[in-house]
Amino acid sequence: MMILNETQKTQLLTTLQEIRTDILSLAHTGEDMLWWTLPGYTGSSPGDTDHWSADIFNGNSGIALFFLELYRYTGRNRDLETVRKIIRFILRNHGRARKYCSFYTGFTGIIYLLIRVYETTGEKEVLRQALSLASANREDLVSQPVKADLLSGYAGNLLVLVHLYHYSRDEKVLHSIQQLLHRFTEEARISETGLKWDYSAAKSAYDSMTGFSHGASGIAYVLLQTGNYFHNDGLLYLAEQALAYEMQYFYPESGNWLDLRMGPYRLGLKEAHRWDLDLFIPTMRNVNSWAHGASGIGIARLYAYEITGNTAYLDQCRTVLTTSLRYLDKNERTDYTLCSGYTGHIPFLRQFMPYSDQYGPELLTDIIDRASKLHSETYVYNTYTEANRNDCGLLSGKAGVGYGLLHLLNPSLNSICMPSLPRRRGPVPPLSLTREAIRTRIFRSYYPKTLKALQLKATGFTGPDGPQDISALEDFIKQQLKDLPETVYRTRKTYDLEYARTALWKTHKGFLCYNVKRKYLRVHTEIYDKRSAIQLLNTPFCLPDHVRLFYGVPDTDKNTETGLRYFALLLLCDEDGVRDIPLGKFQALLLSELETENTPGDIADQMLREYFSDQVKTPEQLLSFKGTVVKQFMEFVKAGMAEEVIITKEEVLK
Repeated sequence: MMILNETQKTQLLTTLQEIRTDILSLAHTGEDMLWWTLPGYTGSSPGDTDHWSADIFNGNSGIALFFLELYRYTGRNRDLETVRKIIRFILRNHGRARKYCSFYTGFTGIIYLLIRVYETTGEKEVLRQALSLASANREDLVSQPVKADLLSGYAGNLLVLVHLYHYSRDEKVLHSIQQLLHRFTEEARISETGLKWDYSAAKSAYDSMTGFSHGASGIAYVLLQTGNYFHNDGLLYLAEQALAYEMQYFYPESGNWLDLRMGPYRLGLKEAHRWDLDLFIPTMRNVNSWAHGASGIGIARLYAYEITGNTAYLDQCRTVLTTSLRYLDKNERTDYTLCSGYTGHIPFLRQFMPYSDQYGPELLTDIIDRASKLHSETYVYNTYTEANRNDCGLLSGKAGVGYGLLHLLNPSLNSICMPSLPRRRGPVPPLSLTREAIRTRIFRSYYPKTLKALQLKATGFTGPDGPQDISALEDFIKQQLKDLPETVYRTRKTYDLEYARTALWKTHKGFLCYNVKRKYLRVHTEIYDKRSAIQLLNTPFCLPDHVRLFYGVPDTDKNTETGLRYFALLLLCDEDGVRDIPLGKFQALLLSELETENTPGDIADQMLREYFSDQVKTPEQLLSFKGTVVKQFMEFVKAGMAEEVIITKEEVLK
């Protein structure tokens, strides 16, 4: 437990009162209501806009949460009355704004605010209001979010609905919870390690994101909280798979997890279309905040340790501590907001204090002192956005600094930075999502035809009993295939095809990767149009890393193992997943020569010698044949099936 001396407490309370006064001075009033408008972050002149928000992130629900925690600490009724006035405004006006159901950035935050007020006051009417809002928007809470994350996706909605179910025991709320959990199992995708979510056009990222707000740690945290509440090992398994995925992007040299967001700068790099992680690492490795990077990720991993007892998570938290201490010591940024600044380090550091003797309360009070000093000099808590002086938001502005300060004064604060579910009261209904059922559902979907064939051909075959991961399932299948007669070619070929396809799924980087590649190809093909046929014949090409050639695919219309007709496939990653493209013989011959670097001219010459020497004899026929090869190559390039080998200056010098 963190123990403050009287001098520290007095100083913190003085700062807290200054923040409170500052926030209230910017409020709008009317008809027994209070509200704040959004700061003008766009345009030439900073200042208030006419727009208001009910969001937790930078809107009125978040400001209300600050005053609610202030009341919980001080017991002063004036702060609770401020909360009531804000809620009156929100409930009277929320229907006028476009409704998006997300936790920190949308409508779901209102429900959470009401639940927290009910926890504080015990007023049944407030709980009834929360339940009424959830009931009226039941379908949107489940299906509207296209993302899975904590901040703005359905993971956040899940946490709030479980919280609401705890107090209401409403069966319809429980049904919504089950629907959201179904989305988690349906939308889980394999990776080289672990499982991931959020790979659609909704996320502008190198791969499914890391981090607490928009990434794997936030998703894992919600699944851990929910799994612990319902005593469900399947959800704990999904959570640990999310954390395992995230470890792929841990960067030891900086003791941090890479920030995989792909903004204009990274996308504007010359070779961005190659999607080479090494190109982006210099700007990805040093982001550390509650939202992105070690400090937020540590929150999920500390909770994972407390739930599972796995000391690997505790070791990772020690790494987070070392990294955060280094960042605080450097003090290179002038941002003290809760979301992206130094105040956002406080939640993890406060929570981890019992596990370390490397720091004490002075480290955390120093963060608040620095924030106050910056504000006294610049009138903002974040100098990177000029309009911050009018931003009272919880995650983005003044309320967040006060909220961070309350972490130090009130050790029992249930922080919005790591929102915890209440302890269970009595039995809870069992969920059908057992660990074995989830693993079987996810991993078997990658080998449906192989497993079906084994069921028909292997004596006593029952299938794997909930494989630990996709690799375990593959090992199981390989062992089963060894026990089959050598004559069962088709089943082996079926496995080979599904294995090749699954290998691409493991490396699939999500929508943005292949969308960027496609846009690059669209522009680049215009360059090829300006090249002569001779130049194109001498241009080296190869297969891109997002395609695989597969030969000997069994014709599934045949029912016997002998006399099968086989054909070739190109397996290609695109924005929507992995696609099978049947190939004609001529296409297959051309592409087979690109598994190593080759030119259309050399390939044409080789094909002439081996296959077409009898048909192509005259100069006109030769010219026509090579023209056909060039045209086919241009089609390959446009479709992303082949790419030019670019030789850099460095490679030339070597």
